[in-house]
Amino acid sequence: MNIYIIARDARITDSMKEYMQDKLSKIEKYSNKNIDAHISLDMQKYRFIVESHINTQLTSFHCREEDTDMFAAIDRNIDKIERHMRKSKEKIQHHKVKNLDPRFTSEEATLKAQIEDEEIEKTIIHTDLPVYNLTVSQAIDALNESHDHFELFINQDTEKTNVISKTSDHAYELIEREGKEKRHPEKASFIRHYLSVVPPVNGDQMEIHETATDQFSIDTMTVPEATRTLKKLAKEYIVFAEKDKGIISLLFYRKDGEFGLISDMF
Repeated sequence: MNIYIIARDARITDSMKEYMQDKLSKIEKYSNKNIDAHISLDMQKYRFIVESHINTQLTSFHCREEDTDMFAAIDRNIDKIERHMRKSKEKIQHHKVKNLDPRFTSEEATLKAQIEDEEIEKTIIHTDLPVYNLTVSQAIDALNESHDHFELFINQDTEKTNVISKTSDHAYELIEREGKEKRHPEKASFIRHYLSVVPPVNGDQMEIHETATDQFSIDTMTVPEATRTLKKLAKEYIVFAEKDKGIISLLFYRKDGEFGLISDMF
């Protein structure tokens, strides 16, 4: 077990650091793999702060505790880490019991992916955006005024849910689901419209020209799978059919860099 303890305040004593190191030895029994423990001990005004970053081959965990007593903050911090490590070990054991066949040599990799999926799910911010009835030109104006990555709206002309985004100066991409049938999202077909916009001059109306269209289908994925896919793409959002839920959702980058999810939108 590799333990790295940083004292960020001169009032952190050697006995406090030794106490933290002794307590950390409790979690070593929960993993037969290397464990890296990065610990920060700090004091702000009258409160002691303990931050822990624990990394193993199967999981990672961050914990922060604070208290007027450093030893109490350390105890609570270690208790949380121990509970997390114990649950991770129990998942491994349960997985091994289910896969007694010696051919299942990748159970730890499978479990690691499962734990990673659970961690991703915790970071997703479920979002309920207002959806207005707009013309395409109004949606473009709203998009430009908001500086968002996309505008979600009900197209006044087609009565369908549309998503419009800006691809370059005066160029936009609009997507909509083909047809009005909402069943079988995994078989849904979408149309992508490429738009060229001439800004209004001297009070004239905006001119919108469709330069091309194409048809595409969406993938069926879990939310964590969609998150990993979006990270690989040079895009701000992805539309997908949520696996086992029978709905079409939109995953997107929020302005704060986190992921937002709009469920059942088409």
